[in-house]
Amino acid sequence: MTNKIVKPPSISPLKLKREDLIKLPKSFSTMDIETISLKEFDNIQIPITISSTFSNNNSYLIQIDNNKLKIFVKEKNIKAINNLVLEMWKNYLSLITSKNIETIFVHNLG
Repeated sequence: MTNKIVKPPSISPLKLKREDLIKLPKSFSTMDIETISLKEFDNIQIPITISSTFSNNNSYLIQIDNNKLKIFVKEKNIKAINNLVLEMWKNYLSLITSKNIETIFVHNLG
């Protein structure tokens, strides 16, 4: 068996024409997700905050219900914690749907 040398693909800048730049989305937003690790559940990470800024510079912060989260962690109720996370996502999806957002730039480092 012989070793084959494979050249990795190169990365180069996009070459856009002026008319391509005009086709940018009419509405967009950014989203960042903040997480915490729950040591009581083998350090699983859950999102606790979603921040979002829209192309009109309006910003929103959607957070998990911290008081309920503390209670559910103490009770070791992972199902209730999951429901809190789902509620937060539902609120975020309702927000972006109401704003008719076409594109979302997402940032999360974990």
